[in-house]
Amino acid sequence: MNLHPKRNGLASIAFTCGAILVYGLTAAAPASAQGSPNQTVVVPPVMACSPAAGTVISTTATSNLTSWLPSNVTSSYVAGVGTVTLNETTASNISNSVSASFTFSASDLFTSASANYGVTLGSSSTTTQGWSYSITVPSGVTAQIQQYKEASDLGIKSVQEVLLSPTKCGAQTSTSAGNNFYPYSSTSAGTFCYALVSSIPSRTAGIQINSGCSPND
Repeated sequence: MNLHPKRNGLASIAFTCGAILVYGLTAAAPASAQGSPNQTVVVPPVMACSPAAGTVISTTATSNLTSWLPSNVTSSYVAGVGTVTLNETTASNISNSVSASFTFSASDLFTSASANYGVTLGSSSTTTQGWSYSITVPSGVTAQIQQYKEASDLGIKSVQEVLLSPTKCGAQTSTSAGNNFYPYSSTSAGTFCYALVSSIPSRTAGIQINSGCSPND
């Protein structure tokens, strides 16, 4: 699964007592800024969060749109008017496509999507079998058959423990409204679709969002 974990860090904090705290490290101040040789420099300790900073506390699915992810299974191109046929035994592979750039729990997301929307999802889907389908190509179009797999486009909410300052921990909430696609776990025939794709904008091989999937979608 391709997740994009969010990077969290501490800003540099300067102390007038003659030391600098950078990501929890101390460094001596320049000689000109130091006090007497016997001066004691005290740097506040960095707080240890519980749970540890970076821990994902919860992940929930906040919305769901039925979508179709293109697989690697396609036919050759045929010029219309004509019939294009897909007849191949191969592995159909579909991966997730995620726009959320923060850290979240995929397993908690799938559990939430199942409870809230009744969908059973996975990070990817692979099915090997014989694929057979034919579609009529209209006049003036050169097109091929593209196989799609039913999927969900999820909104995501993630709550994560973070270090807000050297002495304060707290929860940070991150959200993504959509464009987070996960294929259905089921490999039944009804979760696959075949459509013509060509240079016509409405018939490209991109992800189809919140629409049915029929030969001319």
